[in-house]
Amino acid sequence: MPNTVPHAPRLIRRWLEPELFQPFIFGIFVCLSLSEFVRGALILSLLPTYGRSVLHFAVEWTALALSLQYLVDNLSRTPFGWLVDRVGERTVLLIGFCIATASVFWMMQAGTVVMLILSLCSYGVGANVVWPSAMAGISHSTPETKRAAFMSYLYIFWLLGAGLGPVVINFLTSGTYRPAFWFLLGVEAMGFLTAFVLVRERGLVRERGLVRERGMVHERRMVGEQGMVDRRISRPDAAGTAFGMEAALEPGLIRMDAAAHLYPRHRKAPNWSEMWQNIKQVAFLFPGMFAQTFAVASLIPILSVYANAVLHLSGAMYSMVLVSGGAITIIGLIPTGKLVDSIGPRTPLVIAFLVTGLGLAAFPFFRTLPYTFALVCLFGSAYSFILPAWNAVLDRSIDEDKKGSLWGVFMTVEGFGSAAGPYIGGLLWDRVGTFAPFWVSAGVIILMGLLYMVLPIERGYRTRAVQAS
Repeated sequence: MPNTVPHAPRLIRRWLEPELFQPFIFGIFVCLSLSEFVRGALILSLLPTYGRSVLHFAVEWTALALSLQYLVDNLSRTPFGWLVDRVGERTVLLIGFCIATASVFWMMQAGTVVMLILSLCSYGVGANVVWPSAMAGISHSTPETKRAAFMSYLYIFWLLGAGLGPVVINFLTSGTYRPAFWFLLGVEAMGFLTAFVLVRERGLVRERGLVRERGMVHERRMVGEQGMVDRRISRPDAAGTAFGMEAALEPGLIRMDAAAHLYPRHRKAPNWSEMWQNIKQVAFLFPGMFAQTFAVASLIPILSVYANAVLHLSGAMYSMVLVSGGAITIIGLIPTGKLVDSIGPRTPLVIAFLVTGLGLAAFPFFRTLPYTFALVCLFGSAYSFILPAWNAVLDRSIDEDKKGSLWGVFMTVEGFGSAAGPYIGGLLWDRVGTFAPFWVSAGVIILMGLLYMVLPIERGYRTRAVQAS
């Protein structure tokens, strides 16, 4: 019987990038998924009922605690992003999981409103570190030519964690809710262990690749400011190497190496004047960051009400509609990420924004279940283009040594949009009318789609291409 083991990696690599299986980047993705599992379970399911049913607090106090958690989370992303550039993803993740674990334990012991608020604010500090670490980790350990694909993987891990958390925790919420809290503490501990074991420090290698040529492997890496070092090493036997290492490379393929952490690197904090210069260069993207998250968040408080009062959907049917849209997004993320890497972000981004905006504008006119399903699936498909394309634009706009810091700034700006959106959406619903939130959101998204036709959002792509040549 022929041995088919060597063919397995080739089959897998048709769909998944081999760099995904580097311990460093895979560990970061698992940490993100576990952290978002806990966050989703706490914010969307456990705490709203725990505060009212067990602690007997008024709903407004629990809502205030959740709002302050989001505020602290948002404000602390920029300093933690700077810390990622200073000490590395691994250290920041370990600190974050320690804080988050202690905070969840504190919530379990909370007996007053003040304790609940303080524990949630503390949790916001601990949980927020995962995103700057993940974004910087992708930028530091994956090839630029595959950056959008890895943004897609990132959001798949995020959606899986955030979606499973509220569902799984509902099976453990009974009586005092202590089993649910202990379970979440266990998940946080798993995140800490994952970061400790898998997320090893990257090396002084800024960019490192291996190229197979005539039975040999060339190793190429960028060493600080000293230029490119190129040395020839023997090619190992393919049967004896791990998937994703030298023997897994196609002829002529240059990619990042999983063993980059073997070369210790001294990290230097980003220069503040240089960082400010980089911020000014990408300032034209800030309105888009705010507007996009604002447009989506403005629909959050009214979707379930609209489904019940206007579409007359049951809770189960409403959940099915949401799940169908999320499933379409997850399924589409991998191929759309590869497409964005191939053709650039502008065309997918513009088309997806215009389709989403027009669909939202038409949504109030189609009130039957089949039309609702069709439009939600359309939104899910468009969203699967927007996520990798937009994040690839942001990533290419940041200097290599400022990834964590600038991603923290970007996420803070997006967070302000997420904070303002629900209030404005609810206000439009009450003061203007049932359809107003959809039309305002549609107008904002269509405007951004039109602006992205002319804004220099691919400038980072062209700049890096010139540098590479």
